[in-house]
Amino acid sequence: MRLAAILSAHQTSEPGEEGDRVRMVEFALAHPDPFDRSIPEGHFTGSGLVMSHDGSSVLLLHHPKLFRWLQPGGHGERGETEGEAVAGREVAEETGLEPRLHPGAPRPFDVDIHKIPARLKDPEHEHLDLRYLFVADPKETLRGEAAESPPALTAGPLLRWFEVEEALAMDLDPGLKRMVRKATLILDRAKARYHLPVPAQNLRKRTMNPKDRLIVALDVDSKEQAESLVAELGPHVGMFKVGKELFTAQGPEIVRSIVAGGNRAFLDLKFHDIPNTVAKAVGSAAQLGAFFLTVHLSGGRAMLEAAASALPAEGTHLLGVTVLTSHTDESLRETGALGTVAETVARLVSLARESGIDGVVCSPHEIVMIREAVGDDLVIVTPGIRPQGSAKGDQARVMTPSEALKLGCDYIVVGRPITEAASPADAARAIVDELSRV
Repeated sequence: MRLAAILSAHQTSEPGEEGDRVRMVEFALAHPDPFDRSIPEGHFTGSGLVMSHDGSSVLLLHHPKLFRWLQPGGHGERGETEGEAVAGREVAEETGLEPRLHPGAPRPFDVDIHKIPARLKDPEHEHLDLRYLFVADPKETLRGEAAESPPALTAGPLLRWFEVEEALAMDLDPGLKRMVRKATLILDRAKARYHLPVPAQNLRKRTMNPKDRLIVALDVDSKEQAESLVAELGPHVGMFKVGKELFTAQGPEIVRSIVAGGNRAFLDLKFHDIPNTVAKAVGSAAQLGAFFLTVHLSGGRAMLEAAASALPAEGTHLLGVTVLTSHTDESLRETGALGTVAETVARLVSLARESGIDGVVCSPHEIVMIREAVGDDLVIVTPGIRPQGSAKGDQARVMTPSEALKLGCDYIVVGRPITEAASPADAARAIVDELSRV
């Protein structure tokens, strides 16, 4: 029933695919185990179209029985009832790659019914194929079953990458060409999302009003305190950061309140979970109207791509947290991380850029290194900012506002030196005045 429901909700792209979808729904409803290979008329299968991250290449294998270039895929094993699991296992076994589902693609992203000719004891039957979009790096070594098979029936290897234009010009099955075209559109949209000109044109404007660079951390737990600070500081700062303390105490309504008052909100919850959970959390947070959201870059590529794909086309921007500013080299090693803080940050910012993240949150002492590594591709938001004479608090790596801006950060985050000042408005104005002189 679950498979029938999934197929009922699937959006097809062509009449042929729609006809196959309708038949697959009927088949799923008629058979308790539609992957059972003993069903005379046919059975469900799972396959995966593997594309490069940039959408320029597709990985195909030459089928030794059908004598055609196809996508990796095959039968479900005993007990497998999910097409996604079947496709993932088949891609891994046949290519040796660690399959990564594209976070922005429907699941399945294509369906197809095709006839399998009679062979030996097997009569002619149909494969009702559930197809999923995977992404991989063409530089990864192919070590699967197809890569290890002798290329006796082909002029080249049984498993290889093709440029998309080359693949579409080949004599491929029409359903496979349809998949490649659909995948290209999905990946093109992802690139547009991942590489919006927002950072260069808006988020990193050097002519930005100095007050817009100042983000105030609302490190309080009551709605009254938060709203009082927003009312007093709204005319003097560019954004308000809602962290875990305030959000846990007051919930989403505090973000809505900030946005409703005409202010920008930075929801700093540092999402770090499995990709699907993070994607849903990002989507929900974006609906609150937050301007910035944060995720932990240590969550990995799949999580980051899922988060980026869940953002709306405009209005909300995703920041990756590198290494918390409370860490030193020693405390970072205690977590099991390899290398120094600086080395870890360097690895994570490269991952952020590759995964479609708009910017990073980092210590002021990593600004120069990040600019050297990624240029102007990422926005830099810097906590650990303390005006001259302020206490360091629990921040291990701090700097003054003007020093951070000179080094190349775009936004600074200041909390207690403003919110605990005798006059928060005066404290904010003093920082903005310092920024205006850079």
